[in-house]
Amino acid sequence: ALDVGTGIGFFLPTLAERASHVVGVDYSTDLKYAARFMLAKRDISNVLLCRTDARLLPFRSETFDLAVCLSVMEHIPEPGEAFQELNRVLKDSGVAVVGWPMEHLLFRFVRQVEFHLLRPKAWKTIRDMEEQGRDPWHIVRWKRIEESLRPYFLIE
Repeated sequence: ALDVGTGIGFFLPTLAERASHVVGVDYSTDLKYAARFMLAKRDISNVLLCRTDARLLPFRSETFDLAVCLSVMEHIPEPGEAFQELNRVLKDSGVAVVGWPMEHLLFRFVRQVEFHLLRPKAWKTIRDMEEQGRDPWHIVRWKRIEESLRPYFLIE
C-alpha cells in the first residue's frame, strides 16, 4: 500500500494492519520525524517512509495494490500530475482512495471565524495573502481536483 502525503502518519497504522508492506511518502521532512516516532512507539515495522513529491513518485510502474491520498491534492498546483503518477504506480487491479475537502461558503466562513477569534496572528497572514490575490486555504479547489482526476480514475 502507498500513502501519499502521509504527514504525521495518521493513516499508517491502519494500512500496516491490512497490507504486508506500506510506503508513506510526503514532501515535508519535518512531518516524517513525527511519523517515525509514532511507528516506533506502536512497534510497526512494515512501513517505509520516503520524502518525495507526489508528482514524481520514485517507484516502478504497477507496484502497488492500494494508494491512499487524503487531504493532499488541494495543496498541489497541478493535481493532474499527481493523479497520473498514482495511476502509473498502481497495478491494473489496484484501488486509489483519494479525499479532498469540499470547500463551500459555510466552510470558508467557519475557517475565517476560527482564525479571526482563535488565531489572531495567523488571521493577519491570511488577510495579507488574500490582499495579494493568493488563497490562504488551499491552492486548488475541489472542482478542479475532480476534473484532474477523471482522465485517470473512475469516481465511485
